[in-house]
Amino acid sequence: MTINEDTVRWLVETVPEYWNLIKFEGTVVGSTLIMPTSRLVMTGFLAGTLTEAGLFEALRQSRTRSTECAYYAGAALLEPHRGQGLALASLKISIDSFIERENTRPTFYYWLYSDQGRPLALALRRYLAAMGLPFLERAQA
Repeated sequence: MTINEDTVRWLVETVPEYWNLIKFEGTVVGSTLIMPTSRLVMTGFLAGTLTEAGLFEALRQSRTRSTECAYYAGAALLEPHRGQGLALASLKISIDSFIERENTRPTFYYWLYSDQGRPLALALRRYLAAMGLPFLERAQA
């Protein structure tokens, strides 16, 4: 998903509680994002018939917001702040909020497209497993 003014506006209007800015000493150093989706969108994405761009487009075009599932869209942190648990803490806040507000038994899913994200994905898997929640991974193409 391209982050531009239109995208930021859409995120703030649609899912502000799940797009977290990570700050250090008052400066934004990163962000995390989970996106509520339908099971149909999740199934298409995990099967590879829906691209990530297609997933976001489907969400933007939908008149209603389904909360059956949640897509872990990503975490981005400036280099000096990586490996300190900031992204995991931010995602835990979003996940806990999602479970409390939207759906107590959602299916979470993601696409690991870089080895840099593997430690965070494994930590999220452990966190969700402790609550008995699935964390499904899209297979690499």
